[in-house]
Amino acid sequence: MPKGVIEKFSIEARWVFTDEAGQQLNANMFELLKAIDSVGKLTAAAQHCGMSYRHAWNQLQQWESFFGVALVHLQKGRGARLSSFGEKLLWAQKRIDAKLEPELENISSEINLHIQALNPDSSEPLTINASHGYAVALLTEHIQSPSLKLTFTSAEDALRSLSAGECDLAGFHVPEKDSDLKRIPAFDRYLNNQEFGLIRFIQRRQGLMVTSDNPLGIRQICDLARDNIRFVNRQQSSGTRFLFDQFLERADIKAEQINGYTGEEFTHSAVAAHIAAGMADVGFGVEQAARQFGLEFLPLCKEQYLFAYHKERLASQRLASFIGQLQSVEIQQAIQALSGYQPSRCGELAECSEL
Repeated sequence: MPKGVIEKFSIEARWVFTDEAGQQLNANMFELLKAIDSVGKLTAAAQHCGMSYRHAWNQLQQWESFFGVALVHLQKGRGARLSSFGEKLLWAQKRIDAKLEPELENISSEINLHIQALNPDSSEPLTINASHGYAVALLTEHIQSPSLKLTFTSAEDALRSLSAGECDLAGFHVPEKDSDLKRIPAFDRYLNNQEFGLIRFIQRRQGLMVTSDNPLGIRQICDLARDNIRFVNRQQSSGTRFLFDQFLERADIKAEQINGYTGEEFTHSAVAAHIAAGMADVGFGVEQAARQFGLEFLPLCKEQYLFAYHKERLASQRLASFIGQLQSVEIQQAIQALSGYQPSRCGELAECSEL
């Protein structure tokens, strides 16, 4: 690796507010707002952000002058709380982060590979096209060798890329075999291929994510047809959307009966952030997303997440190393730390006919 070249980095989105006069707002505003929302005191929030109380106070005054509206309400003896506008700003940032997460991870993976290629000793990366998920996102952090080229896409596109020889692994999820839920029919044209094998990864729970304390009393799928319930959906190409539609069919509910069915988000975290921001009452997704955003979770089913591979590549050092690390204690502990996730026979090989 050439001297001075970093080995790995991540990308985060940063907001810049600019007014008509060209004045820009300090980008650390959200860090302080998050801390105030969490601890409820300006003194403690300032310490958390590495600021003095005076500096934090001055920053708030500057920001409130910029927007022309209060961001924080300070009450003697009662601490600090975000104003309605402050809450909206903070949730807007959380929603944008959730929306951009897969794209930023794709870009950082690609650039990291370019950086690693500067090392004359670098080896060819293992390319993974996969449906986005919390456990899959852990791989770039915990797989030490080989380097990974991880691209998030729809599960069907991932399997299509594997079939075309454009990637080494395709990540996708299907309902547990003992359920009467179906997998996406388009999967069959790839999973019936005798040349493909499977690597087991995780089991996760999917269900309804509802507003904290569930004030509308949502308990089951049929509740979503009530007039006062606002729903937020996943995009049409996602496996989660296909799964949710089966629950609607079971309950004899038509899409047009659900307020918000056509509103789409592209990740579990984006759905959860949408609900937590007060823009919907309920969505369908994984438990970890609900916990991340302080929502309640009502489990409805379990599903497997697996990787498909070409059997002829099983003997490669890159794939063998990847499978071995999936079975490591480190990765399995990281998976277990995710709510609703289990390392289900993680790293075990299987035949497509076993699904």
